[in-house]
Amino acid sequence: MEFKPTRNKDLRKYSIMPIKAVQDQRINKTRAISVLAAICSYVDETGVTYVSQARLAKDLDVSRQAINRQVRQLHKLGYLVYAKKRYKDQKTTSIKVIYDPEVIDETTARALLSPKEQMDLAEREALAGLAGETSGVSGEKGQVQPNRVSGGETSDVAGGETSSVAQNRLLNRQDNDIKGDVRRMTSLFTRAADKMGQPRVLNARDFEVMEGWLRQGLIQPQWELILSSHVAYCKDERREIARSLGYFIEPVKKMLSKSSSPKVQGMVKDLAKSMRLK
Repeated sequence: MEFKPTRNKDLRKYSIMPIKAVQDQRINKTRAISVLAAICSYVDETGVTYVSQARLAKDLDVSRQAINRQVRQLHKLGYLVYAKKRYKDQKTTSIKVIYDPEVIDETTARALLSPKEQMDLAEREALAGLAGETSGVSGEKGQVQPNRVSGGETSDVAGGETSSVAQNRLLNRQDNDIKGDVRRMTSLFTRAADKMGQPRVLNARDFEVMEGWLRQGLIQPQWELILSSHVAYCKDERREIARSLGYFIEPVKKMLSKSSSPKVQGMVKDLAKSMRLK
């Protein structure tokens, strides 16, 4: 069975516009205001999106060339600036909507977020990188939602097929084994959350992410160590425990990259035993 990223539903409900743009007679009676409204429906908490112009054209039922003209105009008038890419293989260009002239760069905008908002944003960015969306933040594959509704996503996991009955039986047995491992590993997280007095309910995306980690070689002692470190951090900083497994994508990636040798794995096991979650 091949691990494939989840496709999220389009959960957009509204668009938050800069009040200056609504009052600006240079654009408020032109198509530029519609393009800006569409862009604003995709931005995250820092005002950044990497929605593609093709997606905007589809939303507004106009040509991509028309979108490009209005985007250039919005840049010229100071409503849009270029931003950093959200993940390594991103093909579209990130842009930031300017809501406050004093908060132009995204680093400042991120710093103004609450700890909870920063954690939510980090989770979604990590999941976007894992999914490898190349069409920008579009309702077609995945979204950084302006009005977030966590959980409830559906997933399609396509399994590999063979013509051999014997191979199918072997794959089914392996899949059953790994699904049992997924349940056990995810339960460690929910138990940790329960102990913190912050119950968490995982969804299909979380189980799919864990399955991908297991197929990459993640073992229980490594996962216990990551969870223990996170719990200790949350207690020290008086922060809430992560709301989903997406938060742990980078820690898991680092753990897997550092644990290729048996010696390192042995060290991880010994350390995890001393910090094991009861």
